[in-house]
Amino acid sequence: MPRRFSRTTSRGLTLVEITVMLALSSILAYMIMSFLLKGTQLTARENGLLELEQSSHFLASKVEADLQSSGVAGISYLASTSGSAEAVALTPILDVTADGDLVWEDRIRAYAWRPDKQTLSRIEIKKSSNILNNPIRLEPTDWAPLLSVGSSQSSVVAERMTHFSVRNRSTTNASRLIDLALEISRDIPGLGTRKLRQERTIALRN
Repeated sequence: MPRRFSRTTSRGLTLVEITVMLALSSILAYMIMSFLLKGTQLTARENGLLELEQSSHFLASKVEADLQSSGVAGISYLASTSGSAEAVALTPILDVTADGDLVWEDRIRAYAWRPDKQTLSRIEIKKSSNILNNPIRLEPTDWAPLLSVGSSQSSVVAERMTHFSVRNRSTTNASRLIDLALEISRDIPGLGTRKLRQERTIALRN
């Protein structure tokens, strides 16, 4: 009986098959890259919003704590033509005597907002005289020298500050309640410029 031999033929990929495989690979790679890119953008967006929230909250808490370290008689306001304060200065309370009298520190702490630069600066200087019994109340002519102090006594605590105001609820600045409002802006990936406003009512000591 004659033997039969089988011959196996191997065939390579055709040009069409290679083209289809490359196209499918490219589509798959594009889908994966799009997914990763969207995830990265979402993370950057969430981090930007979180940083904006934390920055505004921290700054408002810092200003509030400084204001609460003083009393009604120890705070001076510099109001703009719109009636809101562009700067506020305070004398911290050092101690309270047994009779309930306040003893004031011999230094001034101030926050100054410059709308043209959108910066908020924190200023701290010592009094020229060591009088602890009376707080420092600034007259209109006192503000210019205070706001022009050097960098050793002034530091920028916030940039891109679009609003800052501190208002006493009394027209004579005699109320224990003051309203603090501040607003900062940040560029958030995928959302553009976003602003966040913090508003607080602060109760001062007498």
